[in-house]
Amino acid sequence: MGVITSLMMLVPVIILGINFFGTLSYNRGISGAWNNTTLRFVLVGIVSFAVSSVLNIVFATRSLNAIVRFTDFTVGQQQLAHYGFVSMVIFGATYYILPRITGSFWPSAKLVHLHFWSSTIGGLGLALHLLICGYPSGQSGLVSYYIPVILFVLLQLVGHVAFAINSFGMLLASAQNSNDNTHA
Repeated sequence: MGVITSLMMLVPVIILGINFFGTLSYNRGISGAWNNTTLRFVLVGIVSFAVSSVLNIVFATRSLNAIVRFTDFTVGQQQLAHYGFVSMVIFGATYYILPRITGSFWPSAKLVHLHFWSSTIGGLGLALHLLICGYPSGQSGLVSYYIPVILFVLLQLVGHVAFAINSFGMLLASAQNSNDNTHA
């Protein structure tokens, strides 16, 4: 039953892909999304969700699941779903909502790009590393190399610090603007 229900998850994944990429095609496609900060984060999130879902479906079969069940492969799948999908979509939503709430612009476009690229490379690189090293370790019992894990996590940290600095800068600018308006 578990394998069959996992295979049935392919239907909502396909429908989500059709809806999302169909919507993008009306608005200049992926190139238009790539030039929009919010949609760039959401695009990475949707692709991460699709890949994670397909991996969950494929590795739900008994023969493959027996190999990867207690390895870094499953951690890589979770990283792809939780960080690649959930976190990136939340970051995209924050880039859309926070300027509207504060009435301010993001102080540094360079920090926005640093956040995107370091979070994307760090998060997806970590997931990919765990997926690639997790499968063979399930077959042979070897432990994967953890130096790349540390590097990818540090890259994510750089992105999160850039986001925090930019967010606090925007909030301070908003507070200063509201103080200037009350004294005028």
